[in-house]
Amino acid sequence: MGKSPTIKDLSNTDKEFNQFMEELSKNVKETAEGFMSEFQDSVKAFYADSNGVYTQIAAKEHEDYQVEAEFTMKNIADVIAKIGKEVFETPSVDAAKQEALAALDSYSGMAIKMAVNFLSNALSALAWKESASYTHDIQHVSIGPGLTLHLMIVNRVYEGRGPIKSKKVLQNFIIYRVNFSRKKAAAQADILYLQTQLNSISGDNDTYRKIQKSWMSLITSEEYVQEKPDGSLHLLATNYQAIMDELRASQKAAYEAIHELVDRQEAADKKVCSTAAVLKSAKETAAPNAKLVAYLARHHED
Repeated sequence: MGKSPTIKDLSNTDKEFNQFMEELSKNVKETAEGFMSEFQDSVKAFYADSNGVYTQIAAKEHEDYQVEAEFTMKNIADVIAKIGKEVFETPSVDAAKQEALAALDSYSGMAIKMAVNFLSNALSALAWKESASYTHDIQHVSIGPGLTLHLMIVNRVYEGRGPIKSKKVLQNFIIYRVNFSRKKAAAQADILYLQTQLNSISGDNDTYRKIQKSWMSLITSEEYVQEKPDGSLHLLATNYQAIMDELRASQKAAYEAIHELVDRQEAADKKVCSTAAVLKSAKETAAPNAKLVAYLARHHED
């Protein structure tokens, strides 16, 4: 469970607040359970064109609680990066899963950074969504050839209790599955897929622009101008800036990871003159899709 510094301290020292946190955790899990059939049906529909065939790579859940003025993506980004590293580097007893992961080895860095980038944007957008009840969002995000992050985020903004009763508590419950589909991989094991991914994260997105707009509105407000530098509005403005920096950083990391693969694939593709030469040439030039192409060739009749 991820907690911002204030919430972690209060959970450890304030009995009333700790009970409040336990109540929130119970509520969000019960609410998420009510959305699970929709999530599962959505995942099933995603693979309808693959006859429902896929390999599940990972299945995780994560709770996150933050005070509005302390909101940051760092903890969540660290969790995703750690899990991603474990998934790709820890041997699996499942032979099919292990073979698929080995085929995707060159894309592991890109996959983790794409997941962090998407979650950073999704959670940052939901964090400022006012609602008196739980809302949820379901997304299916490609993070590598044939590799998809299926995500459900259950979110709510609460008024704090006890020492932070005047502040907002942002609650996110993240449920995700990472699946691999050979059929989808076969359609994405080329440079066009990488170029499409690169284009998809170029430039500022809606989340960044919305936060930037909120920041500009805040720092030009009369209340902000009249407030002391250590006031709550100034703290919030600083937090807005930090979030924008985090969004830019996660975007840059993902962009650079994809760009490196594009450069490698372009170099390899220039030396490939025929389909028959793909495997030999790809291995010689360390093309990122070499292992994947070989894997798909072994399973082309499956």
